Amino acid sequence: MDSTKALLLAKLADEQIALSRKYSEARIAAGEAETNLKLLLAAKALKTIRGNKKNVGIDMAILMFCEDSEEARDYYRTYITKRAEYKSLEKLIEAIDKKLSYHQSIMKYFRENG
Repeated sequence: MDSTKALLLAKLADEQIALSRKYSEARIAAGEAETNLKLLLAAKALKTIRGNKKNVGIDMAILMFCEDSEEARDYYRTYITKRAEYKSLEKLIEAIDKKLSYHQSIMKYFRENG
């Protein structure tokens, strides 16, 4: 393997690490927003919502609560945005992982077969 390919693989690995950090940050932010939204819902509205409609699931209750609460809308918006962000980063990380694996397989083949 020449130095150009080695540098390319190192660059890909560095990019994967950077994306993994962003993924982690987005996943944490999404989790915090979801937790805050559910706590806010439980504290301020769930009893009233379930009093009006007995079998309301948590997702529907959140949407109903967002109709009346700007704070809930902000948490929900953050949750949805960060969840989409970490899911897209997950796909990028997987793609880089596949590319690195492909290059490693080629290197192994040439190492073993000359």
